[in-house]
Amino acid sequence: MPTMDDAEFDTSFELQQLSTAYLTIANARDWKFESPEGKALASRIAPEYSEITCAGCIGSDAILERSRQKIAAFPFYHEKLLGISCEFDSKHGTAIVNMHVRATFDMKSTAIEYIREARWRRNYDGKWLVYRVVGIRGISVVPEHVADISAIARLSPDMVA
Repeated sequence: MPTMDDAEFDTSFELQQLSTAYLTIANARDWKFESPEGKALASRIAPEYSEITCAGCIGSDAILERSRQKIAAFPFYHEKLLGISCEFDSKHGTAIVNMHVRATFDMKSTAIEYIREARWRRNYDGKWLVYRVVGIRGISVVPEHVADISAIARLSPDMVA
């Protein structure tokens, strides 16, 4: 199994840090990319950037508008990073950062865990650009702070083992 040299490891780590800016932007409602994380990510977005989710494939302006609407509908919306990994290919200048994320919409509802893939490519000048984000919806989960199994059992006895 090939191992990364120090430069590849550093680049992989940097791409993971840049990719987590998506969570910071959503949690801080930083739609203008004014935070340090937002600025860093904005400087790395490829011109052809798109996002693929269950809603379809959309461009960056539509993504921001959809995010604003979601936050307006769910003011307690929050994303939490549960895990992260990077598939890094220095030879071909590609990388995929996989993030396991929990999105909580409301203090009293279930949350959704999903995978967000940030796909990166190395530009002709050596700069890494994110060109696509793929959201792969996972399962709905009950957040720990509302995990009252007895209440769930009363509502739906067949859901409790």
